[in-house]
Amino acid sequence: MPRVAVLLATYNGIAFISDQVESLLKQVSCAVDIWVSDDQSTDGTWEWLCDRAAGEARISLLPRVERFGNAARNFYRLLQDVDFSRYQYMALADQDDIWFLDKLALSIGQLRERKAAAVSSDVTALWPDGRQQLIRKSQKQRSLDFLFESAGPGCTYVMTAECAAAFKQFLTHNRSGVAAVRFHDWMLYAWVRSHGFTWHIMPRPTMLYRQHGKNEYGVNRGWAAFRRRLAQVRSGWYREQILQISRLVCDGASFTAECAATMRLVEARGILSRVALAAKVCKLRRELQGRAWLFLACMFGGI
Repeated sequence: MPRVAVLLATYNGIAFISDQVESLLKQVSCAVDIWVSDDQSTDGTWEWLCDRAAGEARISLLPRVERFGNAARNFYRLLQDVDFSRYQYMALADQDDIWFLDKLALSIGQLRERKAAAVSSDVTALWPDGRQQLIRKSQKQRSLDFLFESAGPGCTYVMTAECAAAFKQFLTHNRSGVAAVRFHDWMLYAWVRSHGFTWHIMPRPTMLYRQHGKNEYGVNRGWAAFRRRLAQVRSGWYREQILQISRLVCDGASFTAECAATMRLVEARGILSRVALAAKVCKLRRELQGRAWLFLACMFGGI
């Protein structure tokens, strides 16, 4: 069976960690090892992990080091420190979801069938009251979307060990620059796409994506999500993230002249540049709502 390294980042997730770990260990048609990095939890998560790992050889705990402060830096640490040489595939996992038991088997099947380096998927959002909603992330990929958004939640990502090892090498040489990127899933997607690898987004959910008050980032829907997006645009944070990612991946084989020209429009900020950028939104975002939001951000000076 294919061997998969599952990278699990945790922080104060005691209410959810048991369900998630069990769903990881019960994956079918593959051999799973779970590698955990805990960001100085104070609610008993670390102690639970230590107890569970003591009786389960498939769980390895990385030593706790400094406080990372966000999920992205915790995942960068995992990607940097885990040795992928014994595995065929690597997957990312959040602490609070529940994977369908065939998530990895389906993902590996798509990687092989499509000769892809990485896959991701739709998710089924799950609220505490039991409500569920399909969240589609599998809209048709666009030529430049990787510079403006991720492929979806990073907890759906599965990639070949070769691709993960190549990203690890990139991370080693660009540690400080990558640390400035707040979304590890966006950074990974941008690097893979810009370096000529194939990424497939599966048009089906592979996990229950829990929504609760402690989500660092959850379903990007509703009034709260709109206000967060607006604040990110108005502060210039979203624009800086776009430029930071583009600087990091600009040497990629698939970072085309069109990519470079688009980034010059983002840097310029003049009215003509904003209009030209707004005219390209169909190449920059996959979802119709995301294109409309980006168009308005360009026209009103947020990008």
